[in-house]
Amino acid sequence: MRVIALLAVATFAGSVLIGCQIQKRKATAEETVESVRDALDAVMEHITEGDEWFGKAMRAPDPLVKRRFLNIALDHYCTARRLLLEQISAAADPSVRAAHKKLLWAVEGCLEKAVYEMPLLD
Repeated sequence: MRVIALLAVATFAGSVLIGCQIQKRKATAEETVESVRDALDAVMEHITEGDEWFGKAMRAPDPLVKRRFLNIALDHYCTARRLLLEQISAAADPSVRAAHKKLLWAVEGCLEKAVYEMPLLD
């Protein structure tokens, strides 16, 4: 009878332990998703700011003003690129890495576009 009671207690304790581990995994997964979401919000904010400064630069009549605005846009694009590279290196999930790399390619395209439009000064 004691063996059956000990077996029942061990089974119950094992079930509770497994439940706690599953709960911990869910909490960790939710924290990871929240962290990735926050980082992507920061990246998108820098991309948006860069695009706004790029638009201002395209409307600027003076080459010096255009160059200054493009430098600000480049700064935002470079910050977005740096944040994405940090996220790629920290991500363990291959699908998250692939999504970040696609966004990284888009940011690098923005960088190329801004550098291409940079006016040469004499």
